[in-house]
Amino acid sequence: MNSIVNITEAGAARCKRYACAMVDEYHNGQSERSRSCQVPGREIDQNINMQTFGRMAEAAFCKWLDVNPNTMLDWTVGADNGADVVIPPFRIDVKSSPLVHAQYLIWPVSKIEFYAETSSNILALVRASQSQNSFEIVGWVTKEWFADHHETASAHDALKLDAGTWFMRAGNLWCPEILKATIKEASLQMVIEGVT
Repeated sequence: MNSIVNITEAGAARCKRYACAMVDEYHNGQSERSRSCQVPGREIDQNINMQTFGRMAEAAFCKWLDVNPNTMLDWTVGADNGADVVIPPFRIDVKSSPLVHAQYLIWPVSKIEFYAETSSNILALVRASQSQNSFEIVGWVTKEWFADHHETASAHDALKLDAGTWFMRAGNLWCPEILKATIKEASLQMVIEGVT
């Protein structure tokens, strides 16, 4: 099945407005814990383009799941609690890369000490696709599986990852369609049982 998702110009514009507000938030001294977790030298908190890309990847993931990113994502300015998309009982942390051929789902070395306390239970990799505002849903794993099966980058390998970064190769991630089907089945069951 097709795992390529396009974001409309209007959707991209909303993501950019959100990114600008996030950069202002960081600049004004808010979300200091999130800011302190950055890898030195990256300054993603100051990078509107990277903030925009990350938000667009989250929106693309929502669209791929057939849910509205305008209502599914939390558009409140400020650091989240580790989950970008929440469809109970699934709490998904969308990890994104602007590289078309990105091959790694990563957890930055600067955030390892907080891994256990983040609220997500699923990690998903979304990467840029060939055309502008286009994204590919690559794969996913549970947070627990990632903790047990990740590799750790060393300073001496050729992966171009920061030493200490936890990662899984794209080929070892689970098929995105399995996640989509699982979420739909769980959502249907909750409706049947009158939970929602």
